[in-house]
Amino acid sequence: FEMKAEESMERHMASIAGVSYSSIQTKSLSTYELKQAFKSFMEFMELGEKNGNRFSVKSMSSSTPADIISRFKGFKYDVIYLDYLKLMEPSGDRKYSGEAQRLDDMGSQLKKAATEMNVVLWGLAQMDEETEKLRYSKALLEHANNVWQWKYKEAERATSMITVNQSAARSWEPFDFHLKTDFKHARVV
Repeated sequence: FEMKAEESMERHMASIAGVSYSSIQTKSLSTYELKQAFKSFMEFMELGEKNGNRFSVKSMSSSTPADIISRFKGFKYDVIYLDYLKLMEPSGDRKYSGEAQRLDDMGSQLKKAATEMNVVLWGLAQMDEETEKLRYSKALLEHANNVWQWKYKEAERATSMITVNQSAARSWEPFDFHLKTDFKHARVV
């Protein structure tokens, strides 16, 4: 399922304001927490505006790379996150013999879009739970400059540390690294 814009915004607010995402989700923030969350989010937006940055959440379900260019090119973003690639469609009317071919074409188009817009384009995709590999990964890896993979288990959730496997890197030797997470507030710290 695609995350709705409202849910995505709530997760961002939890991250920015340092309040519990579950409290936002269940609408159980205290008056003080609500004021603090709103104040922090407004400060974040003002800081972004002051520095020429923009923040937006858009539904990209059934979008194409051409849609991304038309929606975002004029905003001069530095980074665009696409969650989640499998819900997107390649541009054009081409018929595909399978999912891998469709994702290969879309990966190529997204790379061209990133180059045209001069942005870092993060495409999020699910890993297969049994193999712990990206689904149809060969099709996506072909076009990626950098690939990070992680899967956190309960032990990692308890320590708040996830190990990121950098399985592909175009300009340097891939290496694994650790990220500290704050699941309660939906952020990496």
